[in-house]
Amino acid sequence: MDAISTEAVNALQLAITGLLPPVAAPVLPSVVHIYPTQIATTGIGGFVGINQNPIGEIKGRRVSAKVLIDVRATTAEALDTAVSNTAVALLAADRATLTQQGILRLALGEVGERSVVGAGADVTVQKRMTFSALFEFLKLPADGEGVIRQIPININAQ
Repeated sequence: MDAISTEAVNALQLAITGLLPPVAAPVLPSVVHIYPTQIATTGIGGFVGINQNPIGEIKGRRVSAKVLIDVRATTAEALDTAVSNTAVALLAADRATLTQQGILRLALGEVGERSVVGAGADVTVQKRMTFSALFEFLKLPADGEGVIRQIPININAQ
């Protein structure tokens, strides 16, 4: 996988994580896993356009992915609430917010069965939520890309 594709998958994970609801006790932080099913270049061979400041090429990738979110809590009741809150946060986000994050499509696939993790006082319950996502990543240039800013006028040919 090329560097831009890797950045795209990481950006999708950050976008999904940023949409998750805040964690409140006795809920534990959710864990997000991204499994790309297809990565394609956008535009013409990955070239999307020219950025003006800094000047350079904008390159893009489109990622289709399976998104797995492990929602965890300390009690079954808290887990059910956390799963519901997670679904609402991701699926009820307005279109403008999703598009701004690069998420073109997000759909809930299934919610797994409750499972118990750990033992003794460290027992947690969790459910795995599966989503499908279509994500577009645009990589802007960090610095100007080889642009000639000034041409010396008095060049002596020898």
